[in-house]
Amino acid sequence: MKPIIIFLHDPSTKPHANNNHILLPNAFEELNWETRIYNPEDISLKNNSIEFGSDPLPTKSLIWTLGFGRKATTLDRFNILHNAPNYSFVTSVSELLLTHGKASWAEFFPETIISQDVSRISEEVSSSEHQWVLKPLAGSFGRSVHKVNEKDIKLVHSLLREFPDQYWVLQRYIEGIERGETRTIIAGREIIGSYLRKPKDAFRANLAQGGQIDKIELSERDRLVVEQIIPRLADRNIGFAAVDTCEGFLVEVNIVNPGGLSSLEAVYSEDFSKKTALAIINAKVN
Repeated sequence: MKPIIIFLHDPSTKPHANNNHILLPNAFEELNWETRIYNPEDISLKNNSIEFGSDPLPTKSLIWTLGFGRKATTLDRFNILHNAPNYSFVTSVSELLLTHGKASWAEFFPETIISQDVSRISEEVSSSEHQWVLKPLAGSFGRSVHKVNEKDIKLVHSLLREFPDQYWVLQRYIEGIERGETRTIIAGREIIGSYLRKPKDAFRANLAQGGQIDKIELSERDRLVVEQIIPRLADRNIGFAAVDTCEGFLVEVNIVNPGGLSSLEAVYSEDFSKKTALAIINAKVN
């Protein structure tokens, strides 16, 4: 009997940041796994048993949540999923909620303040000659990311007051980011590959914001950061992540269906999805 892996993917998700929902199931099928893909909204609980549509959760199957799905029902769905054994998840649903925000990795950042307080962030920007990057704590796709200094206090006030219920990250600008940041894809405890994300506007390297990609070797300083993060990902039952680094600093850890496999394939002319699936199987099954 074939082992089973269940992927949860919302087909209405926009923007379509990557094609993991195609690459990963295909890779597992090539490794003789049965793959099932469900819309997250199809999850239900019957007599303490999780069901996907009308299908019960198979014994000892893996579950891979590709994104949060519809925001309004995320907490309810994750509450239901939490009834499954933790070992079933490629990435724990509790970690998807708790580790998605940037605060979980603050020790690896350049000088950083995370706050909802307009005056606190404004004071830090206005009292320093440094360049800063201001971004949402749990943002994605490079949205609402701004480079600011003491001349931009009006912009800082405007952003924080426009989104009063949101926490913000104020982070010292890394000069080297103008040349790009390195994205490293981690699966299980393995480095799948790295590539350079070059910004279009000097600091937004996200592909959704027009960034470009190229080949790169991990520098010694960046590798040191990545190698410290890998065991922490494993300890938290986070099986798949993208680690972004620059000049020995961590820029971000993305654990919610991060892009990168198709980018690796584009720059190295090699399919990395099967290597990813094998790394997950080795970490979760073997």
